[in-house]
Amino acid sequence: MLGCSERPLNHSDLFWADKPVIAERRVVDGDTVIVCDVGKIMDKVVLPFEVIATDYQMIPLENTVEAFLGRSMTPTLVTDNYLGFYCFNFMPFKLFKRTGEFVCDAGRIGQGPGEYFSLVDAQIDEANQRIYLLPLLISKIYVYDFQGNFLSDIPLAYSPSGWRFRIYPDREEVIVATPVYERTPSLVWTQDFQGNVLKEIRADDFPPCRTLSSNTVINNYHQGLFDLFIFSPLESSTAYLYHYDNKANRMVPQFRMENYGKSIFIYELPSCYIVESVHSTGPSNLMDLEGEKIIVDKKTLKGCYITGVRMPFGVVFGQYNLFTQMSNGYFAVNEFSGHILDLMELSDMRDLSPSEKAELDKVMKIINSTDDEISIIFTGRLRN
Repeated sequence: MLGCSERPLNHSDLFWADKPVIAERRVVDGDTVIVCDVGKIMDKVVLPFEVIATDYQMIPLENTVEAFLGRSMTPTLVTDNYLGFYCFNFMPFKLFKRTGEFVCDAGRIGQGPGEYFSLVDAQIDEANQRIYLLPLLISKIYVYDFQGNFLSDIPLAYSPSGWRFRIYPDREEVIVATPVYERTPSLVWTQDFQGNVLKEIRADDFPPCRTLSSNTVINNYHQGLFDLFIFSPLESSTAYLYHYDNKANRMVPQFRMENYGKSIFIYELPSCYIVESVHSTGPSNLMDLEGEKIIVDKKTLKGCYITGVRMPFGVVFGQYNLFTQMSNGYFAVNEFSGHILDLMELSDMRDLSPSEKAELDKVMKIINSTDDEISIIFTGRLRN
């Protein structure tokens, strides 16, 4: 584990000082909602890492065949002492220590007990040494220990489609969310570990998605809250980001856009909202997608367009799916060493501060230590 840079405590306040107010608070059916008007946005800037996160760390992963991720920008789970990665149908779930040491694969690609072809969501329970995985098109959550052994499964009450889940092991409950289709029974439900529904938000009051693919639930769980945004290519431009109030069993609207007219993703961080629209720049694959990002500060309601996040070593991360990969209150990006070198060429590396030069030296030392392509994790705790 490398690097921990001290930054000015007022960095966030300085960033927002000259930005315009682009949102307002409105009361909608008794709930206060932040509404952002895209017509009020004037600036496009690079967002310093320190505005949204602190406790920066760079973690090179173990360079072995077993530990190789095979892909960058995969969903990354961070806990106090562990890192977890999955990549849909590209590899099994991989568990590492926060030092970068490989621990195990949880399950493997296949059709046997505890095996799967693709994963759509995952959770690490460090306190109980458990890994929970939700395979695609399987109505069960698989449970593993920290040695990668398959232990059991949790049956789910309804058939899966683009789901997100959260396990609460202390009370043996699961919250699950899914996009709404014509025959979807519930948008969100709480169930026990035996598959019995305890409470639910029926889907009747939510319009069904008009497309049968590309719909997904965004849930980053950064604040210990079950935040929920449903992305659908035809409906998302004015959709709300919600909090699910489990105690009251209701959806509480928090944020939406207006006057935008684009398909968007909305991510809730502890201190701000990130709105992203995506467009293709070439053939239909992940390498040809680019995103336009908007940030809105929750406290001041100020905001702007951002081209990416400037990391403490000077490189700008502007990948379209940058904020999709993060959860549980952590900024987290995994990148290949070769791509980091490519990003250095695209970033303005002139006039680096002494601390940025020191962090860049650490990155280059890791990259130059081997001729192999390696994965490097950049992480920090998101600011409240």
